[in-house]
Order: sequence, then structure tokens, then C-alpha cells
Amino acid sequence: MENCKICGKPVQCASVHHAACWESEASKVAGVFCDEYCRWPREAKDEDELQEKHCDSCALIHLLNLGL
Repeated sequence: MENCKICGKPVQCASVHHAACWESEASKVAGVFCDEYCRWPREAKDEDELQEKHCDSCALIHLLNLGL
């Protein structure tokens, strides 16, 4: 039996999706969010600052990673 990735308690049904399919859909969602809604790509000085200070701690990316 699988355990919940959040609370660790057993669940009756495991995830019913392929990891590759999830990654593909999550990338699409993240791309739309990052390109259209996130302010940090426009405000960061360079790619390194963007990744280190904002993307690495992004709540949306964390949420999407819970599905894997």
C-alpha cells in the first residue's frame, strides 16, 4: 500500500498517472505561470539570481513536485 506524500499515512489508491505525463503537464503549467503571471523573471538581474532567490523557493513549483 502506498503512503501519502504529504502526511505519510497509507492511502487506498496510488497515483494513477505516468511520471512522464505528470512532468509534461506540470512543465506546461509552470511555463504559463512563469511567463504570464510571475513578476520575478522581469525583476531579477540575471538567471542565477532568479533561480537562487525566487524559483528555488517557488510555492507553485513545490506544489507541482508533490505530484511526482
